[in-house]
Amino acid sequence: MKSLDELSATGLTWEMKGDISLLKDSDGAILGEMRRPRWFSGRTEVDAQGSRWSFERKGWHKPHIEIRSLGTGDEPARFTYKGQNGELTYPDGRVYRWRSAHWAGSKWLWLGPDEQPVLGIELTGSWKVRGEIRLDPDLPPQKAPSLLLFLGWFLVKTYQDDSTAVVVATMG
Repeated sequence: MKSLDELSATGLTWEMKGDISLLKDSDGAILGEMRRPRWFSGRTEVDAQGSRWSFERKGWHKPHIEIRSLGTGDEPARFTYKGQNGELTYPDGRVYRWRSAHWAGSKWLWLGPDEQPVLGIELTGSWKVRGEIRLDPDLPPQKAPSLLLFLGWFLVKTYQDDSTAVVVATMG
């Protein structure tokens, strides 16, 4: 598995293999994966070289995603929902904003502290959902933490799952 520090600005994609999401580079090398440890679990685990987290949605009144380091149990940042958008806040005060960039929910963006796009995910494919990643090539790596890659895909998948549940509930 390649290090996340070796990422290029092009060719990154998320691919689904059953219930597992794989982050791949343009050569097909796996950079990381996301999976639910148990089918009935609301928690998703991320495994990438040097980065292991869990994501779990919490709260009804103030919905947020609890992000935990699987190694230490620390919470490196917190995502707070603001409608279908939201904010990722780090303890040092950095804030990244997550928002939809297309009315159909097929394009999503992370905006940096300066409100400029840092990373984008665009859904492609009709039978097999894939997420193509767009990184700003001019940003130093520390400006776009690898957490954005994984949390962004988690948010996209969560949005899709919620949308599907609404359609199924209204049809039934």
